[in-house]
Amino acid sequence: MTTDRLSTPTADAGADPPAAADRATHAGDAPDATAEPGTTRAAGRLPRAAVLWSYVLTIGRFGTTAAVTVIMARFLSPHEYGVMALAMVWVTFGQTLAMHGPGQAVVQREDVDDSHFDAAFWSTLGTGAALAAVFAVGAPLWAALNDTPDLIRVSLVLAPVMVLNAMVVVPDAILRRQLRFRSLSVRWLVAGLVSGGVGVLGAVLGWGVWALVAQQVVMSVISAVGVWIAVRWRPGFRRIGPALRELRKYSLHSLSGFFASFVAVRTDAVLLGPIFGPVAIGLYRFVTRIAEMVNDIATGGLAQVAMPHLSREAASQAEFTRSAIRYFHIGTLVAFPLFGVMFATGPLFLRWIGPQWVAAGPAFRVICVAMAAVALGPIISAIYQAAGRPAMLAAISWGSAGFTVVSMLIAGRLFHDSGPGTQVLAIASTFAIVQWTGTLIALMLMSAQVVKGSLLGIVRTSLPAVGAAIGAAVAGLAVQPLLRELDSFLALAATGIVAGAVALAVLAAREREVSSRLGRLIRR
Repeated sequence: MTTDRLSTPTADAGADPPAAADRATHAGDAPDATAEPGTTRAAGRLPRAAVLWSYVLTIGRFGTTAAVTVIMARFLSPHEYGVMALAMVWVTFGQTLAMHGPGQAVVQREDVDDSHFDAAFWSTLGTGAALAAVFAVGAPLWAALNDTPDLIRVSLVLAPVMVLNAMVVVPDAILRRQLRFRSLSVRWLVAGLVSGGVGVLGAVLGWGVWALVAQQVVMSVISAVGVWIAVRWRPGFRRIGPALRELRKYSLHSLSGFFASFVAVRTDAVLLGPIFGPVAIGLYRFVTRIAEMVNDIATGGLAQVAMPHLSREAASQAEFTRSAIRYFHIGTLVAFPLFGVMFATGPLFLRWIGPQWVAAGPAFRVICVAMAAVALGPIISAIYQAAGRPAMLAAISWGSAGFTVVSMLIAGRLFHDSGPGTQVLAIASTFAIVQWTGTLIALMLMSAQVVKGSLLGIVRTSLPAVGAAIGAAVAGLAVQPLLRELDSFLALAATGIVAGAVALAVLAAREREVSSRLGRLIRR
């Protein structure tokens, strides 16, 4: 089960809170993340404004990232994507490590003040700087292991990004606590647009892998500047030991889960990069990136809201259970049909982008199956975290990590001499098996010990979404033989329309809420 995508923000009715709430110490501690003082949200109801703004950010990021990714993929090769993927393994490690340390504890902890923010900031920044130094020193060794000399320079240029990412963790956590989603939306959208423009320009001009590097560096710089403009809090110089010890217990469990999740998610590059080479890793990372962007649309916005919201409802088991099941239900309704449509359209999409990506077509379909499980990971993770069960989540993640390592090593041994297309399919199949195994185990434990509800009842809420996904996939595949004479883009569009229409029809027939909303839309 993938859990390391749990992160960021939300907002309050589309407007930033008053200036007095911008700094936790102005009011003694951070404002309540889900309700105005003195009010109580009805049990089982989601904070709609926060979810809406969270999806505004997610969809905005998807729009810019998708366009940039498609355009750049037309000019870049799988080898160049593979070199970048191998370098980004350790940049991502540093970024996610920072997010899951004291910064995550700052979001989850009910009572915090400036001493906790200072402790989280300086410890996170120190860790980021140390990791950047280790990454720079170890770049030649990593390049040698992967027999890819280009990795040295790319890694050295990306090392400072790890420090920039560490600098934004605490101010980002403050914005998330306050659900100041509009500020986060502006930051990410501006960073995505500017960095995407730089990346596209570089790809068109023939920069190769350096177009991807420039995009990443510009994104990190603009994000860092934006988040520090958005918050008034500034780090102070004081003893951080006492506050850090208060954050340590939660941080250690969260970090343990992070390490396990990193092993589970990045094993393909860490272990199989030296075995399969950058071309297979580039193909796999590209199709995975496309699926992850859709996953962000499906459950990214929901997961961003879930943890701070559910944390405030954890005091009442009944309210917590109703809200948790509601998050799970909505997540499946959005995610499963989308991946059903992608299952049918994926190979057509790759053919439209360029012939260099066609070899990954079968693997793309397997990734779609895997991503249906991955989409549930951040929501399940948020439920565990909000219930104060990071240790249980970490144990599940470590089990999944061990399974991943063994499975990937077997795949590497079996398909070492195969072509890149077969190697990518082997990685994707292994990934799908691991993800669904971990997700099902996490669901069983969640129903018994966290939500304390019926597993069958929880799973039953996903059945309409499963039916919609299967209907979309079958309809899309069935119509493709009739579209063989069409241009690749027209065939892609027609398949997507048919698959999407079938998915929507199934949801409307099985889900009363979907049916009523469609009815209101049609009557307008």
